[in-house]
Amino acid sequence: MSLSRNLATLSLMMAVCAAGCAQSPEPIGRLGAALEVGPEREVEPPVTVRAPASFVGELFAKQNVLRGLAYDVQNDTYVAVWSDGREYFPAVQDSAATYGARISRTGTLLDPAGFRVAEPEILDGAPDSGFVNDVACSDSGVCLLVGDRQSSQSGPHATRAVRIAGNQVLDDGPFVIAQNMEGASVAWDGTAFRVAMGGSGPDRRVYIARIGVDGLVEAPFPMTPQNSDSGRVACEGSRCLVSYRDQDSLARMVRVVDVAGPVSDEVPLPASWPRYGGGEPCWDGTQYWLAYIDAAPAVRAVRVAADGTLIDPIGVEVAPVSGFISLPGRTAIALACADDHVVITWSTPVDNDSLTPPHRAWVARVALDGTVLDPGGVEIAATQLVTGPGAQGGNPVACGAGQCLVTWRGERNWAGTARATRLVGATALDPEGIDLITSPPGQAAAVAAHAGERTFVAWNDSRPASTDSSDRQLRGSVLTSDLEPLASVEPGVEPTCPGGAGDHQPAVAASATSFLVAWRGGCLNGGVLAQVIDPQGQAVAPTFALSTTPPKEEQPAAASDGAGFLVAWNSGASIRARLLDAAGSLLGADSFAVAASGASAVAAFDGASYVLVYQRASDLFAARVSTDGVVLDPQGIAIATDSAREQEQSMACGGGECLVAWRRGTATGTRSVILAARLAPDGTLLDPGGFQVSLPNLHGGTAVAFSGQSFVVAWREGEGEVRGAEVALDGTPIGTAGFLISPSGELADRPALVSNGAALTIALYDRFDDSPAFHVRRVRARAIASGAPGASP
Repeated sequence: MSLSRNLATLSLMMAVCAAGCAQSPEPIGRLGAALEVGPEREVEPPVTVRAPASFVGELFAKQNVLRGLAYDVQNDTYVAVWSDGREYFPAVQDSAATYGARISRTGTLLDPAGFRVAEPEILDGAPDSGFVNDVACSDSGVCLLVGDRQSSQSGPHATRAVRIAGNQVLDDGPFVIAQNMEGASVAWDGTAFRVAMGGSGPDRRVYIARIGVDGLVEAPFPMTPQNSDSGRVACEGSRCLVSYRDQDSLARMVRVVDVAGPVSDEVPLPASWPRYGGGEPCWDGTQYWLAYIDAAPAVRAVRVAADGTLIDPIGVEVAPVSGFISLPGRTAIALACADDHVVITWSTPVDNDSLTPPHRAWVARVALDGTVLDPGGVEIAATQLVTGPGAQGGNPVACGAGQCLVTWRGERNWAGTARATRLVGATALDPEGIDLITSPPGQAAAVAAHAGERTFVAWNDSRPASTDSSDRQLRGSVLTSDLEPLASVEPGVEPTCPGGAGDHQPAVAASATSFLVAWRGGCLNGGVLAQVIDPQGQAVAPTFALSTTPPKEEQPAAASDGAGFLVAWNSGASIRARLLDAAGSLLGADSFAVAASGASAVAAFDGASYVLVYQRASDLFAARVSTDGVVLDPQGIAIATDSAREQEQSMACGGGECLVAWRRGTATGTRSVILAARLAPDGTLLDPGGFQVSLPNLHGGTAVAFSGQSFVVAWREGEGEVRGAEVALDGTPIGTAGFLISPSGELADRPALVSNGAALTIALYDRFDDSPAFHVRRVRARAIASGAPGASP
């Protein structure tokens, strides 16, 4: 079981198991025939899109940030590496994973889902940082990725590295080059890699270590005086140029070094060099190159001879730069040495002094004699919402064999994508850009409803909405009776709140002729929106709001009586609801109050009335609502009101009753149990206090469905497994409690259940799939059959 598949629960499980964990499910109640759980199914074909950032169905988004780009001569490909948020679980984890991908010279992305270079780590309160700072490739096709991380919040940094060849990782994990070092830069010297890094403790010098293609590390040597940092390196054989910053004077310095130490004096670069910026140097075969943006502001190039002599004391002006430049990450610059020139790339805001996108990316070539071939630069990415080449860290441009690749990042897309274009000379071969960080879309928090021979599933999706690229989208799929995706659905969005809430909290219901999906709008304080979908996945009408004057509306719940719908939601600290007909037309003048105090309602129809179960403080209450909107229980029906915290409730109705399931905390701290109780149509609670359907363990979100002859309850348990139990109509647990629904140990979460009413129940959950084709969290479906005639998974 890999570390990456257990990060979200490892720390919590250690605490839970200290108090005692259930080692295996045990029988509760009478034994009966086991339910049959079918194979996993996709709810939507896995198309390739921009890879998601952290996607756990909550308001966490750790972006994917390109950290380095190199040209692999041996394999004739570009290699991009980045800090990747798709495996980031902020509850217990403090670092993102590291991923890579290869791009062919024809612009084909060879690794559509990326490949994992380094797993994320659980650190003791250390601030998050991507492992990779830089990457370089050898003549034999082995590439070295270098970076650093702290061991804890107050612990020292360590510079580490990992080797890859093609898309194969050669090391079990990043190995340490040097302790108490940070800010690594790497170059290939013809026989080995050279890694420049700065001291993170009292010793504030820049060191260089030599690492062979076999991973053998030679002890690092200091190359600069004390109070130096921000070391960058380029090599021309056994000798290398190190550029660094003098912390006392803030001047940028260069020095030529070999394997034993410095071979030249320190040489200051032009006085106009800024405190930050400048990127990596490169070697063109006869001299070194550096580039920066001065205070004018203008892009300047600087040449340094092989012996360390500064050829351009004031730099060569390449292009003026408009707009705000001093904020790191907003306007960045990088360069690479091509066959007979250097390529310099940078970005600028569209509007002067703008701190916000859109930005533009530019490129210019400079001949080896210092002649600027593209005065003023050539625009390569107009209004692409960029934040500088590569945006953060690393070198975002690489050249090889008559062609270069330049990258930038689309800032407003919450997934944090990287795009690139190939250059021949100054001509962009890919004017629209190539997406470098891709995978199937991330999916989480699915809900479902069934009608006739169709099941409608909706979920939070990592793709941006087609109407607003800054907002994560709610998407869905209509499944056939055998769980095959029939149609993809993109419910309408509210394109007025860019950067709004990412968790849309979807809820669905099915009438005899249509499906309804309700969700929280994109605004953080936005209203609840809804849309009606027909059985073919087509919208019956445009998206509409359920209320015109929301204080703050969220957490919708939906149910159908077969002819129309009821949607309820949190409205501040109360529960409100509204009735709709089968076409989605609003009934009544406005919404009505269901409970003056409450939150997080779930809804179902018991054959006579709508039933809502909601939280009030740490207790659970229910209320019935007639089909004409009369609240029958305005004070609420007490479901669970003892001293424990009752939460994460779910409900389904059938067989003349409703079954409510919920999670109850226990006296043993983080452990809990799953309880259930039946509610009669007249509002009588048939099981006061509830009955137990699981053993004590670490539990999460519940789900209930009525299969036509019994209830099925599901929950998340322990190390990210979805488990279930069957409950008879008389409240008796059937068979073994805690039968496994999801694959074991795969970080499955957020179960949902829906039944066709004929002994077939569909279980939904999302889990991280770390197979090479995915590397992303996806919603999966499984059929659960009771063995009745015609029921088959």
